[in-house]
Amino acid sequence: MATLARYPEVVESAALAHEPHVLAYYLRELANDFHTYYNAHTFIVDDAALRDARLNLIDATRQVLANASACSVSRRRKPCRVPPMAKTRRSRPFQQEVARASCG
Repeated sequence: MATLARYPEVVESAALAHEPHVLAYYLRELANDFHTYYNAHTFIVDDAALRDARLNLIDATRQVLANASACSVSRRRKPCRVPPMAKTRRSRPFQQEVARASCG
């Protein structure tokens, strides 16, 4: 998931060039890469180190999507809220975590 590592440069590039669509394209690519990875691997495995690494990948992807959601609506009058991390990553599916990022 090298796509995750590109997030800071994509945000900076999109901001400097005044091209917000670049961020949208990046987010679509990230979601696609994560979906492909998620379908190809089992995340809950007996090896604790491997399991934790894969769960951290889920959490990192969730955080980037939440941060990017906050960036994409930063011109709204009301500040955006990014939800706090769940106490346990295994308590909710990934889609629910991403859906919790809301502006209001």
